[in-house]
Amino acid sequence: MGLQDPHPSNTHWQSCIFKAGDDIRQDVLALQVIDLCKRVFQSVGLDLYLFPYRVIATAPGSGIIEVVPNAESRDRLGKRVEGKSLMEYFIQKHGPPESIGFQRARRNFMSSMAAYSVISFVLQVKDRHNGNLLVDDEGHIVHIDFGFLFDISPGGNLKFERSHFKLSGE
Repeated sequence: MGLQDPHPSNTHWQSCIFKAGDDIRQDVLALQVIDLCKRVFQSVGLDLYLFPYRVIATAPGSGIIEVVPNAESRDRLGKRVEGKSLMEYFIQKHGPPESIGFQRARRNFMSSMAAYSVISFVLQVKDRHNGNLLVDDEGHIVHIDFGFLFDISPGGNLKFERSHFKLSGE
């Protein structure tokens, strides 16, 4: 009897977060809408990027969340590159602005930003901050954590979001 490969080619490893104490059922709803919008965008030929990661609500206060692969939060990127702007990060990661790598990453960023802007408007997503915005290795932005949408708010307080629109210096 020969040795077996501990990781056969049909094996897929997936990082997950096991969440307790947070009701993630609204994340499940939001991600179903995001998946539907992704399919609609594709069916009409729009080159927009959405990443509907998987979430399983196992009970009202717990669940399993797929980790978005090859992505870091904007908050973490800011700390890792010592407060550099997103533009400086893109140059460091993908090359100078005239390079093909940078152009591709910028295109990916724009196609994902456009798609998530529509989603955020339709779902009335609140609580957007740099910890809830991921940037993947290809330059796409991916929104996570949909605990505050429509008029759903853990604790019932939506007064912290007064403005309809936020625009950072970046």
